[in-house]
Amino acid sequence: MFQHPFPRTRLSLGLVLLSALTLSSGLQAAAWKEKILHSFQGDPDGAEPIGPLTPDGHGNFYGTTDIGGLGYGTVFKLSPDGSGGWTETIIHSFKDYLDGGYPFFTTLIFDSKGNFYGTTTGGGPNGHGLVFEFSPVGKHWKETVLYKTGGDSGCGDPWGGVIMDRKGNFYGMCLVSGFPQTEAIFQLSQSHGTWKQKVIYNYHSAADNNGAGGLTMDAHGNIFAMLSAAYDAPALVELSPNPDGGWTPTLIHVFGKRIFPESVPVLDKAGNVYGTTEAGGAYDAGTVYEFTLGANKKWAEKILYSFPSCQDGCSPFGGIVFDASGNIYGTTAAGGNSNAGSVFELSPDGHGGYQQTTLWLFNTKDGYQALNSLTLDSTGNLYGVTPYGDGGSCNSHNGCGLAFELSRGMQVH
Repeated sequence: MFQHPFPRTRLSLGLVLLSALTLSSGLQAAAWKEKILHSFQGDPDGAEPIGPLTPDGHGNFYGTTDIGGLGYGTVFKLSPDGSGGWTETIIHSFKDYLDGGYPFFTTLIFDSKGNFYGTTTGGGPNGHGLVFEFSPVGKHWKETVLYKTGGDSGCGDPWGGVIMDRKGNFYGMCLVSGFPQTEAIFQLSQSHGTWKQKVIYNYHSAADNNGAGGLTMDAHGNIFAMLSAAYDAPALVELSPNPDGGWTPTLIHVFGKRIFPESVPVLDKAGNVYGTTEAGGAYDAGTVYEFTLGANKKWAEKILYSFPSCQDGCSPFGGIVFDASGNIYGTTAAGGNSNAGSVFELSPDGHGGYQQTTLWLFNTKDGYQALNSLTLDSTGNLYGVTPYGDGGSCNSHNGCGLAFELSRGMQVH
């Protein structure tokens, strides 16, 4: 039975020693301003939003909270209200046994018909989570349980959501029961109206339910997986489809035991793979990395940036996003005067390296411990969530979390 976890890697944040140097909050916020789109209250609208915001293409965002609502998490929608503000709508509150519970790190995805999909790590008839679909019916949404995980296959407790290929098959991550249990990648395929699950890769290293990571698929159908739940040997793996329906795995890299690579892999147009580590690097304060496939068909790692101290933010947990100019944006889960984390930009310096700029330092009230990727719109605004911050009526004194927007504003003094 899934027990709601306190992410393993979050414990390392308490070990961070802040620099004695301080920054002026006015200087760090120079050309950017923050707007809080919504502050979560725990009951009834959820708490701890740790999955990213997913745009629907019509100006709205969808997301999940890991807990709150009826106690097992929610699915929510944020819509512009026409007056510069935002309106939150609760699409669904999970009920545990019947329809799932705890959509842990779930990234929602849409299909071409406007349906969206995700996972819950707990709940469901088998008690080990499920894969769900929400379909628009008039002004309401209908939930359909596509597959109840944790049955005969032993592949259950999925997290992070699912990805979809061009044939409509889904892929996700699960834990396979055993001693020890292991992290695996599964496929869901429909046959005669019934969804069937098949494990397509089992990473035989001990795993628990405190990892994040995730899956990405390229245009050729190759899957890139960050298997961070394998705590002794977290790994970046590529799965390539075979003509016979099987998959060929390539172990791209095994990270150190206390490096904590927790982000979903991101691909550029050239097929290079990017991500972050919460620790490690030149100063053991986290990194942004790139893997490139060489002419010898071997993958090579390059550290694009090592966070030098915590005064400007450190310990990046979530992934990164690119803009059209090749700038990289991401969040850190710690650092700054309040040790509440930051939003950063890495800009190419013209010499193969990157220049880091801190766009925003959270102060616990306006956000605390961002744990997932940002969403970038066509005008360069950044959107995200933090699982804590801004009050709220949940049990945490740090608040129930919030959704925010960062946009370029006037110079702040």
